[in-house]
Amino acid sequence: SHGWDHLNEDNTSYTVAWEEVYHNQLIALPSELNLTMYTDDTMVTGQVSGLKNPNFLTAARDLGIRYLVSDTSRAGENPGDNLGLYNWYVPEILMIPRRPNSLFYNVALREEWIHEYNCIFGEYWEALTGNPNRTLAQIIDFEAEALVTYMLRGEKYPWMFHQANMRAYWPEEGGPKKFLLEELFDAVFSKFKAIYTID
Repeated sequence: SHGWDHLNEDNTSYTVAWEEVYHNQLIALPSELNLTMYTDDTMVTGQVSGLKNPNFLTAARDLGIRYLVSDTSRAGENPGDNLGLYNWYVPEILMIPRRPNSLFYNVALREEWIHEYNCIFGEYWEALTGNPNRTLAQIIDFEAEALVTYMLRGEKYPWMFHQANMRAYWPEEGGPKKFLLEELFDAVFSKFKAIYTID
């Protein structure tokens, strides 16, 4: 869960952090949403924040949080070798490294992904290829290649994806519905299958 209000926890006070975690746990109770797969000792903070804020960490620990997700792209948050990392300030909390990717949290449609990707990485691709704009197929191919590389390394780290990435759309009128995460995973599994056979 991302917390009650999806706050950035980097600078929250103990009280604000406590309320954020508490209300999030409260709504998941059987008397409320009755989430059967919910566990109140695990949390994914909004923006993977709060990992260096003793106020947030102490409040989370006091409410029973024992596992938080970290971001492998940040210095110090990826110990390697499929290991977790005990938090620097509150060592009772184990941080589980998670791999980010460029299927962004706020994109639900092909056009949105293409636009945001090219806005962020256009200068990189222009310097590399002379063309700042990537097509959907090029974006998917590049991202799938990175994910397959993690798989071939034997990494067990979870990957970051978001609800928006699973919004259904119809690429062709009358055709089957798709969603961005599905299109990316189709490419990932196709690439993996071309390299590795499991009997």
